[in-house]
Amino acid sequence: MGEREETRILIVDDESEMRRQLRKYLELEFWDSAFSEAADGEEALERAQESEPTVIISDINMPRMNGLELLQKMKDTSPHTQVIICTGRDDPDSSINALKYGASDYLMKPLNMEEVSVAIHRGIERHWTSSQLSKHRERLEQLVEKRTESLLRLNETLRKEKEINRELEAQFLQAQKMEAIGVMAGGIAHDFNNILSAIIGYTDMTIERLEENSRERKNLGEVLKAGMRAKSLVRQILSFSRQEEQNRFCEKVHHIVSDSIEMLRATIPSTVKIVTDIDTNSGSAMVDKTQIEQVVMNLCVNAGHAMQKKGGDLEISVKAVTVDEQTAAGNPKLHIGAYITISVADTGTGMDEATIKKIFEPFFTTKEVGQGSGLGLSAVHGIVMSHDGAINVESTPGKGTTFTVYLPTVKPPQEEKQTSRTSDKAPIGDESILLVDDERPLAEMWSMALTDFGYNVEFFTNPKEALEAFRNNPDKYDLVITDHTMPEMTGSALASEMLVIRPDIPMLLCSGYSNLITPELAKEIGFRQYIMKPVIGQELATAVRNTLDLTHLDERT
Repeated sequence: MGEREETRILIVDDESEMRRQLRKYLELEFWDSAFSEAADGEEALERAQESEPTVIISDINMPRMNGLELLQKMKDTSPHTQVIICTGRDDPDSSINALKYGASDYLMKPLNMEEVSVAIHRGIERHWTSSQLSKHRERLEQLVEKRTESLLRLNETLRKEKEINRELEAQFLQAQKMEAIGVMAGGIAHDFNNILSAIIGYTDMTIERLEENSRERKNLGEVLKAGMRAKSLVRQILSFSRQEEQNRFCEKVHHIVSDSIEMLRATIPSTVKIVTDIDTNSGSAMVDKTQIEQVVMNLCVNAGHAMQKKGGDLEISVKAVTVDEQTAAGNPKLHIGAYITISVADTGTGMDEATIKKIFEPFFTTKEVGQGSGLGLSAVHGIVMSHDGAINVESTPGKGTTFTVYLPTVKPPQEEKQTSRTSDKAPIGDESILLVDDERPLAEMWSMALTDFGYNVEFFTNPKEALEAFRNNPDKYDLVITDHTMPEMTGSALASEMLVIRPDIPMLLCSGYSNLITPELAKEIGFRQYIMKPVIGQELATAVRNTLDLTHLDERT
């Protein structure tokens, strides 16, 4: 591993005040870096010729040469330099073009300095990785030339080394592609989940007020189903980008697969025969049960689709295996040791080698328009990788396909008699709740829902106003519920301020998605629970009741 060079950051913006403010902030965050400025793209190119920047953060609209033109020229002249594009216009084409031309990131003005810091840190890491890969490639090429000249008998060995090098480059490019899509997925998840929360929440509240067999209730039931399908789609997007919250526990994998098979029987065509080989002694793995169910369902539904015209056999097996040195050498994601395998095999159309190389790419699908989004196998791949597992594919055109998922085996913990600290009571109460969410429809909806469960709710759409109300009367509230991504002040910043005023106030974080907050970090800040949107009133009320009951129990012990 080589030593890292000095980090050089070039700030490009035609507004001098913007450059000054951004530089002032970054000099505090990246104090050991060298900074330079430019008023437009042409001046930036001159600065870059003097000293190659590690990261460029550039406005998109500038005289003489705009940010996209600068991006394209930098990729030609200095491919390792990472360029972050900023804009004040909400223009989807600009973001697509920026990522298409190779931008490291794309940020909207007014800039969120936390997001700027994260983007620059990511750019520095990618610059270093790209430089190291280039140096490694150069060293390999020099070694190949030397050996070819002096030792012709090693020609076959050198050919294999080149193949390995090309595979490493392909893996690196694929990782960059997945990272870019992951950034975009995370960016839309928060806003989309807020929209879904309003649709699902208001629909659920309205259904409860309609007669059981009315046409209106039936119609809204279909709306609710569609909202839940959209919720599942967001979950798949976050799965393949590995940004979804996981709840992993020690589970017997054969139980999960058996339960999934029961759900499958109603969806697989009757012309497909399901054959199972489930080893009930295959062992346990540390998994998110819902995500592993998603893996099994996606693989089996795809297998059923491959056999829908002619029928065939769908074979599902769960086995305990030991990965040896030879097997591990053929798959860099596997290690020597004990694994549980889930295999899904079909006798369908099969795939050629070119198709197999693309099947895990987001939005790639062999299905007809309207029959698939191309996210299923991407989600499978993301879930398996996030579980420290691996997935192998074997397929022959015209004969069928077999997917094999490897999950590391763990020893189940010794069973202990535990007493649940959560309350079994219905989610009703009469406590006072302070609710903060910058989306007024959501704040009003949850306020009405919690009021129906008996709680006294005061809501704010401005976190600073909520903080002022709390500061004026902190003992008025029994619980605080807040979103995380809000203008002027994040939910974590709001919580930190409130906990200084009243350290014992229980707090609940309800967020659509943020790459700056995790369940672990939320707990460190002081939140008792972390809930992902969309969430219906019943679920929120249950979380509120459990949080309050746990708080009361802690106070008595």
